[in-house]
Amino acid sequence: MVEGADFMYLLRTTGLSRGNLSVQMGKLEAAGLVSLERELAGRRPRTSYSLSETGVQALRKYKQTMLSLMAAFPD
Repeated sequence: MVEGADFMYLLRTTGLSRGNLSVQMGKLEAAGLVSLERELAGRRPRTSYSLSETGVQALRKYKQTMLSLMAAFPD
């Protein structure tokens, strides 16, 4: 599992706009699912995100739910 990802990586890989990604990450942080760390990389600010323990548990539960749903579909 990845330890964390910075804002620019998430921006490039998701294809979201800066504003949309910022809003969504803010919602995840407010829900306690991700934590953020702000630092300076040289003279540039860098925001990194990582799943909180609550986020890891929620992701595991989501995965189990999706697997259960998929198992209900016929082959």
